[in-house]
Amino acid sequence: MKRMNLRKRGNRVVIGFLGMVFLALFVACSPAFAEGMDTVEGALKGGKVSGAIGNYFEYVDKNVANNYGWSTTYVDLKYKTAEWNRFSAGVGFFAHGDSYNHSKSSSVDPFNVDVEKEVTLPELYLSRGMLEKSSATVGRFDHRKISHIDDTQSEGAYFSFNEVKDLGVNVGVMRRFADIDYDDGEDFGRNTDAQDLDNAAVFGRKSEPYLLFADGKYKLMDTVTFNPYVMGQQGYANVYGMDTDLKLKAGDITYGSNFYYYYVDSKQTTTTNASAYAIAPYVKIGPVDALVGFAKFDDGTSFNRPTWLADYFLPLDQTAGYTPNTLTGSEVYYGKLKYTIGKFWTHVAMGLYSQDMNATTGDGIKEYEFQVGYNLTKSLSLNVRLFDVNYDHVSNKDYQKIESHVCFKF
Repeated sequence: MKRMNLRKRGNRVVIGFLGMVFLALFVACSPAFAEGMDTVEGALKGGKVSGAIGNYFEYVDKNVANNYGWSTTYVDLKYKTAEWNRFSAGVGFFAHGDSYNHSKSSSVDPFNVDVEKEVTLPELYLSRGMLEKSSATVGRFDHRKISHIDDTQSEGAYFSFNEVKDLGVNVGVMRRFADIDYDDGEDFGRNTDAQDLDNAAVFGRKSEPYLLFADGKYKLMDTVTFNPYVMGQQGYANVYGMDTDLKLKAGDITYGSNFYYYYVDSKQTTTTNASAYAIAPYVKIGPVDALVGFAKFDDGTSFNRPTWLADYFLPLDQTAGYTPNTLTGSEVYYGKLKYTIGKFWTHVAMGLYSQDMNATTGDGIKEYEFQVGYNLTKSLSLNVRLFDVNYDHVSNKDYQKIESHVCFKF
């Protein structure tokens, strides 16, 4: 009991300290940098509205029964105020409508599997400009450009430092994350609290209820960019990673390679530390883009993919039952070829997974993907995707899938 009280006290101290840091950053910056609207009313009236209206459809044809399909017509609205004394605020609204829903299994509702909540607020934040080009944000925000956290949105706070040329650093804290977009409606924490960091069943009874992260990007020269990152949830796992992009040009040809590496310091008694890496050379010649890659994950009881880093690394992720530890012991070969002409583009991709797995999941997976897209206008686009997934030495898991997405942005 004493240990638990000390731990709770430690949580309050850390969270309190972080809160004071962000509060100090918000109020301590010099008013000499004040800019934007003169009044709060002016900032509200000067705000900008953006968003999208669209339809997403998917149908899965399995080699056994229980084929299913579903479709959603959605509305995505965002509003961001103009600045007032370097303060700004934003809110996002997302609504999914069930426009088609079919399953041969009476116990499965495919729409509700992906759309757990039909109306959500994926963004609700307050930001404060600091120094000359930096800022701090607290609330719910899109984390895809500032971190390696899985899915799309986080609930927490972060500070973005952008004062040095060719260098950007984001440091923050996250307590819950979500995946709210055109084909997902997984609200913060999810219905099962699986993405709420105080869930002991997922993150462990001794884990802290928040994730600390730091993500940097440094352009060493025109040809080399480094993206180091650190993520840590005490009692669950720490991750140390580096993404490197080497890009060269020779006339009209652009070529280079991406290098990815991360190390997982597991804090759980049932898993061990792990490392993973990937190498992906690429070339662009006129309208043609080509990419090949190789990725390797540790085997045994290695903790390769913490929940908040579950889908990172690979461009192909359609394998059924895709879970954080699915790639244990895997070697993955993948490639993609894309052709663009005017408003039309198409690509084919393939992934070959060689896995050290149990018999119920298989020891190899082949994934094939074909996509076509067309931008009818600057705002209106159409995309159709076809997938074929085959499992080695496992019966009744192969499937084919079709997806379509029509989107009008404003």
